[in-house]
Amino acid sequence: MKKYFIIIINILVISLYADENNDTTQTSDNFTLLAYPYAFYKPETGLAFGGSAIANFVILPTNFNKPSQVIINGYYTTIHNFSLSIDDEIYLSTFSLNTGLYYDKFLNRFYGYGNETADISDADFKANKYGLSLTFNKYIKTALLGIILDISNWEITDYMDNPFLLNENINGKNGGQSSGLGFSIGFDSRDYVFLPENGYYHSFNVTFYKKVLGSDFNFIRYIIDLRKYWLLGEKISLAWQYFGQFISGEPAFYYYPALGGSKIMRGYYEGRFRDKLYMATQVETAVPFEIFGIDRFSGVAFAGIGEVSNHIGNFSIPGIKWSLGGGLRYLLDKKNRTVLRGEIGFGHGSLGIYFAAGTAF
Repeated sequence: MKKYFIIIINILVISLYADENNDTTQTSDNFTLLAYPYAFYKPETGLAFGGSAIANFVILPTNFNKPSQVIINGYYTTIHNFSLSIDDEIYLSTFSLNTGLYYDKFLNRFYGYGNETADISDADFKANKYGLSLTFNKYIKTALLGIILDISNWEITDYMDNPFLLNENINGKNGGQSSGLGFSIGFDSRDYVFLPENGYYHSFNVTFYKKVLGSDFNFIRYIIDLRKYWLLGEKISLAWQYFGQFISGEPAFYYYPALGGSKIMRGYYEGRFRDKLYMATQVETAVPFEIFGIDRFSGVAFAGIGEVSNHIGNFSIPGIKWSLGGGLRYLLDKKNRTVLRGEIGFGHGSLGIYFAAGTAF
């Protein structure tokens, strides 16, 4: 358990660099730059060392409280995993552009499809993946309309002893490219984009992956994301989310909706359960407090339930998975409300440890 406290140590060390009178290194009134090293431990990655840089800025004035942000993140682990990503949210008057660029060399797991797959010991396989995701949105008051581009390429470099990849004709077992175009519809009334206290964010998107677009697989992906935020009293925050992801057609196995990860159903390895339909909901509360006179901390608690299925009629109450956990949140940049979080999540017979910039949702 001592390894799990690395996430707490990270936040405490980072807090020592914060100047209460000057939140961050600022080059102008409309620009802040933050950088920090970190380490974490997870069974699937081993001990990892990395660093992040976060830039918050305003390009053009907007009629809503949404500064732009770019995050560069990279880490290397003791089992030779490597990850490098660049993510941004750029706001230009009534438009926004969200971009994600990534390259990962990593050990992954595949347990087969379904809500009751066995926890086999030889689920590992090795892969490289890289890609680009881009969403261009037009805001009309609180409504937004978007265009989506998503391109990813997987290389399965070693099946190891995974029985599904060695012995079965699994779609995508040799890797391949998934290229898609789509659209999104949403509504956004959040008071702050990075750490909301009030309002809602609802989105629905559909992406079509077709061979005419360069995709090796033909399928359609639907995502529903509903969120609501409340401030209880003067300080305690409460947030709720429903998330649904549905696939039709024949995607690669790694594109099937996956339960778990650092965003929702924390405590489960992302992909421990996979199938064509996935639904989950969660609540989270945060309570601020001080450590050594530093008032940037919040204690966080969360709970969620979720399930995967191959058909809408096969979802059942006995099949529901549960998730519980908590951790610390550190307000790295008070002006733009940028946070770091360190959390431990528990599921049925599993747990996960997470250290990331930004809230889970």
